[in-house]
This record gives sequence, C-alpha cells and structure tokens, in this order.
Amino acid sequence: MRNALIAVLLLCACSHDAYVPHAPVLAPDGSVNEGAVAISPVDARVAVAAGIRFTGGMSKVETWHSRDLGATWTAVGALPLIAGSRVLKQHWDPVLLFDRTGTAYITVVGAPPEGPWTIAVFRSTDGGATWSGVDAANNTKGNADKPWLAIDNSGGPFDGSLYLTWFTFGGGVPAVMHVARSRDRGVTWTEANGIAGASGWPFIAVGADGSVYASFFDAIANRIATVRSADGGVTFGAPAGIAPERTLVSGAIGYGTSAHQMAADLSSRPTRGNLYVVFPCASDGANSPPSSVCFTRSLDQGATWLASTRLSLPTQEAGLPNVAIDPLSGEVLLTWIARDVNSNDATLFATHSLDGGTTFPSAQPVAGPFPSRQAAGDYNQSASFGAVRMAMFSDTNGHLSIARISYLDDPPPPAPQTQLPRRRAVR
Repeated sequence: MRNALIAVLLLCACSHDAYVPHAPVLAPDGSVNEGAVAISPVDARVAVAAGIRFTGGMSKVETWHSRDLGATWTAVGALPLIAGSRVLKQHWDPVLLFDRTGTAYITVVGAPPEGPWTIAVFRSTDGGATWSGVDAANNTKGNADKPWLAIDNSGGPFDGSLYLTWFTFGGGVPAVMHVARSRDRGVTWTEANGIAGASGWPFIAVGADGSVYASFFDAIANRIATVRSADGGVTFGAPAGIAPERTLVSGAIGYGTSAHQMAADLSSRPTRGNLYVVFPCASDGANSPPSSVCFTRSLDQGATWLASTRLSLPTQEAGLPNVAIDPLSGEVLLTWIARDVNSNDATLFATHSLDGGTTFPSAQPVAGPFPSRQAAGDYNQSASFGAVRMAMFSDTNGHLSIARISYLDDPPPPAPQTQLPRRRAVR
C-alpha cells in the first residue's frame, strides 16, 4: 500500500462560517457545483475545469484553466451562449475531455429561449482560454439531459472519433438514451441513435479495441446496464446487466437514480481492455447509512461483470462516486464524498488500484471536512494522466474546489509532447 501524500491538501476542522477548503477553490463566492475537469495528454501541466453557477434562477457553465499542475487557476467566465447558429438562454451539466492533440472539449445541456433543451459541444484549441460550440442534438424530440462525452484513443479505424450520449424526456415521447458521433473533432455530429429501455443517467466510454460502450439506467429490468458497439457507434447490441439500481433518498449526499460512472483502460499494461464502473449501492443492514459506494469491472468487453465490492466505510453515507483511468499506467482512481450518519460535514475520499481493480488500499480522506447538509449536484468528474490526479467537489454553499492527489512514489509528470502517441488497437 502506498501512503498518500496530499499536495496542498491537509485536513482541517474549519467553521462553517469561515470555510476554506484545503484545495484550490475555484468559486470562493459560492453558488457553483457539479465540477468537471480534464488534463491535457500533450502537456500534463495543462488542465481545464468547469462548474455550474446558479444565479437568479438561471444557470451558466463557467470554466477555468491551469498551466502549473493545478496549483493556480485562471477564471475564464461563462461559456458562450451561442452554439453554432443556436442561441442559448442558459446551460448546465458540463463534462470535459482532451483529445490526443491537446484540443479540449466540453459538452453541456443548453436551453434556448424557446423550445426543448438541447446538447451543445464546445471546443478549445488554446488550453481552455477560449471556446466555440455547436449544437449536437440534431434529431431528438423532448428535453435533452445528462450528457456524457468520450473519445476513441484506441488507434483503431475510428481513432479520434468523439461520442456523445444523453437522454430525452417529455415532449410526448418516452425517455430514450441517444448516442451521436463526430468524425471531425466535434465540428459536425451525426443524427443520434436511440437505445430503447434506457431511462436515464447515460455514460459512454471507448475501449482498447475501439468498441463503444454506453451504460445507463435500464428501467425495464431496474438495473444499471451497458450496450456495446463494434462498428464505431453505428449499431449497439443487447444490454448486459452491471448492477442493481439504487435510488438515493432525499437529502442524501448524492441523489437521483443510478448516478454511476464508467471508464475503460487504454494503457499498454496487462489491464488494457478492462472496463470499470463505480456506482451508489445499498448498504448492509437496516441500521446502515442510506447509500454506499461500490465498484465492479468487466474483463470480457462488458458481456459480464464481476461481483461488486463496497469501498466506502460501512459507518458512513457515501455518494457522488467518480472513476478516472491513467492511460499511461492503467491506474484506477476512485473518489467520492462521504459523511458520518447524522453529520452535516463531509469529506472527499480517494483510493486507487495498480492491478486493474483487483485490489484497492483503504480509502483515505483527501479534502475536508466541508459543509454537506444537502446534495451538491448529481455528479462530479475526476481526471488522471501521468500520475497527475485531480478530483472536483463542492460544499453545500457551492464552493467549487479541486483536489490534486499525489503519492510518495509518483513519477515526475511526463514531458510535454506534440500529441499523445497513437497506439494500435488490438483486435
């Protein structure tokens, strides 16, 4: 087991009135949550972060960027309210990633002045300093919600493709999960495929062989499930069950139905090809906390999933789990927020696996405690590249913060390069 050395993160019991999280605070004035973060594979010193600011009944996604491994951050402000020819009144639900050239992408839900919600994808070629966007929900009806974004870095025939998922509801149509794809770095997007039986909380990842995996809440079977595409996201197979659905109670740290996250191992290690899912799960016993954090993995392209393991403490309520895979080492980073029962203070916990999710050391607190009297959004995002690890979190009052997690025997950050090396897919 490696003992954690948390750079800039020491635990502190701070009063709620003078709360200062021991990690860089991106929103010191509050009212920002649901943080997203991504680290550039071209230069690990460069990172981009985002969160939703709520002001006067409106929400706008704001962004920040760092050039020094997350030690300091520059506020950029709100994303543009124009995505291509589409005018937006507000936006929310950010998800971030970088491609192998160092271009950053962020997807959001956008609300035009009239009409249903849509999905917009913005991109930045200058490390998050400026952004331009397009409308990506071309043919869907009803309100679009809960987007997630993935990129193909497999080295296969669809290498460089972007994949976007979301679900729609209302408008007189059933709730449906959609998947769209872009073959030109987010400039244009195909019409979306609808996946029947998917009622919400979709996620998407691309495997080491270029397979596209979409996971979601399967309302028919009351479970978290996944489907796989072997043709670049054009068609998908039958769903395979991952874990039972868990609906969190009102007032829990996280809320909603099956707010899981999924990631794929694209490293050159023996773990390459593994799929990982972290999710809220039921606790043991009638007197246990209302929710725990569990982990499972698939070694056969999502066809079957191993028995899940609970990673959070049995004495704590835990939620808002995140998973990030280091594409260089294959390290699995898991983070979540947890608090003691009947407590209003929560802590950000982290653990990691160096053997493809077979074993994890006991989770360690890496930031907090901080006020958590109610849910602070639906989910956060974490990132890992070359032993540079970052995890987003916020407190009850919307002080969006970012934890940089380091370990004693970490290698130095990788040297800047022109682009992430392209690995050939294994087929």
